[in-house]
Amino acid sequence: MKRKLTKTEKFLIITVILVAALYFYVNKFYDPAMTKLNNSRQSAVALQSEINQLGGYGGEMMLEKKSQQSS
Repeated sequence: MKRKLTKTEKFLIITVILVAALYFYVNKFYDPAMTKLNNSRQSAVALQSEINQLGGYGGEMMLEKKSQQSS
């Protein structure tokens, strides 16, 4: 014959299950998504700095001017 669980034991079991579910969610879903987001942000920053080095949005025109000046 099994004894019934007390309210405290039920609460602790639910708490352990919730903590385990949160741990699983963070490690399997949230962290990989944040890693991808950070990688995307870093590549966007790198592209923006490259665009700025080429002279803004008219980078092709700036390259043509530089090549004409060096010729």
